[in-house]
Amino acid sequence: MDQIQIQGLRVHARHGLTPEEKAFGQEWEVDLIMDCDLRRPGSSDHPEDTLDRRELIEDVEALLKENCWNLAETIAEEIARMVLREYPLVQRAEVQVKQTQCPIPADFDFVGVRIVRER
Repeated sequence: MDQIQIQGLRVHARHGLTPEEKAFGQEWEVDLIMDCDLRRPGSSDHPEDTLDRRELIEDVEALLKENCWNLAETIAEEIARMVLREYPLVQRAEVQVKQTQCPIPADFDFVGVRIVRER
């Protein structure tokens, strides 16, 4: 299956378990891998035949900024639901949500979740 990918989308948003995370927010990073049949846009070269990446990025940013969830699992689930609902070209969405500034006293690149949802 063909794929459209968005890697490393960084959004400052107010999610988390602690009052500080919800009050001040932190950087979240989102990776999306979406299975789509890209033969038509590959042949037609018409933008309307494919997924509008700018619109999708704006939708993901708005979803994260307009809500306040406790868990990365919820963020990933809501992104996957929105992608499958709003973008009919997408047959399968793999969503990874990374918390790069997690308040855990340890040395790590990120903590996060990865989910896969399909129609």
